[in-house]
Formats: sequence, C-alpha cells, structure tokens
Amino acid sequence: MTKRPYNVLFIDYVSEIGGAEISMLLLLKNLNRDLFNPIVIIPNKGPLYGRITELGVQVRTMTLTKINLPLPSGYLKTVWRLIRFINSNDIALVTCHMDICNQYALPAARINRVPIVVHTINLIPDMRSFWRTFLHFPDALIANSNATA
Repeated sequence: MTKRPYNVLFIDYVSEIGGAEISMLLLLKNLNRDLFNPIVIIPNKGPLYGRITELGVQVRTMTLTKINLPLPSGYLKTVWRLIRFINSNDIALVTCHMDICNQYALPAARINRVPIVVHTINLIPDMRSFWRTFLHFPDALIANSNATA
C-alpha cells in the first residue's frame, strides 16, 4: 500500500515577494513531493501567486484580516475560514512565513489539533510587543538568525 503525501499548509500575509517569500519559495521548490503535498494560502493574486504556481504548487487566495479591536469580526472570520480549510483539506502541518500570520494561523491549527511551525525573520525588539506573544505557542519556531531567535 502506497502512503499518500502529507498535506502541508503554508500561510503568508502578503502577495508580494520579499525575503520571507523567497525563503518559502526555496522551501517549496526543494520539498520532497513524495512525502509532502504543499498548499499555500496568500491574500490575493500578486507576484507571489505566479511564482508559486510556476512551481506546480496549489495556491489559494483568502482574505486574511488582522486583529482589530474593538471590532474583531473580520479577524474571527479569517480564523473560522482557516479552521474549515485545515479540516476539509486534511492538513497535517501548518507553517507561517510572516510573524503577522501567527495571530490567525495559531488558533486555527490548535483548534484542529494540527502542529504548527513558525518561520520568523523579523526582529521584534520590544519584549512587551503584542506580536511577540504569538511566538510562544507554535510547536516549532525557525528563526533566520541568532538575533531574531
């Protein structure tokens, strides 16, 4: 019996190409497709969309709304859509490629009991930073440097 590849969800907050996106593209290009089936979610069909499709990777667009208090409805809809997507696509692992994605990817992965890996490339110098809070909850954290870690 042949084992099918694990579905791995990659989430990025932007559709432009910067350092984090280049890192993700290299990972997608070199990922063992016999073991892993990558699926990418980005907010719209920007330059990143084309580069991902050129690699033969399934890419979906989804509105990704940040937490906005006191009106979190857009954010809650984003989390709900991700929860449903993870569940209905048999996702085995979630990866985030921008710190800002953690706010909706972490709860969606946790609710589905799916492990999550966060790739962080940005220095978040203020120890009290709201965004830094989310870096304590993934199953694994990958940093691009000692300073970032």
